[in-house]
Amino acid sequence: AGAERVVWPNGSTFRCFAPLPHALHGYTPPLVMLDEAFAYDEQLGNDLMGAIGPAQITIPHRQLWIVSTAGTARSVFLRRWIDRGLAGDDGVALFLWGCPDGWDSYDPALWSLWHPGMVPLEDGTQLVTADALRAEADRQTRSEWERAYANRFTRTVSHHIAPEAWDRL
Repeated sequence: AGAERVVWPNGSTFRCFAPLPHALHGYTPPLVMLDEAFAYDEQLGNDLMGAIGPAQITIPHRQLWIVSTAGTARSVFLRRWIDRGLAGDDGVALFLWGCPDGWDSYDPALWSLWHPGMVPLEDGTQLVTADALRAEADRQTRSEWERAYANRFTRTVSHHIAPEAWDRL
């Protein structure tokens, strides 16, 4: 209903908000996290920034975290922030995991080199197994596999020819 929150013993509060332009008005959150930002179109992203800026302007050590896998050609808002991070813009930290360009995202021998969920934990287990990734690779369309698992931007929502192969043609 919009009132969900976690209040910690020190008074810190975690609150969810719907990604709507008016959602943060009346709040002064020191940390705002936008999750799955690939789904935000340019207008919604701009509207949210218009809400976040005024809500945080009085907080000296404010933070904005934009968390997402890669998107499609429609993910202009997210792409702009990733480009700023890649360019080394002041105030932007970019943490990027994904299948490097030129690598075959379907090659199981390479998965542990680029998928962060396959890094072994202290007890030797993994959050994501090769069997689980193989099942997802078989279940997903190529474009969704590339976007959601390899963390590569796709030009379309669905495609059957790899963009690298298309570019060579």
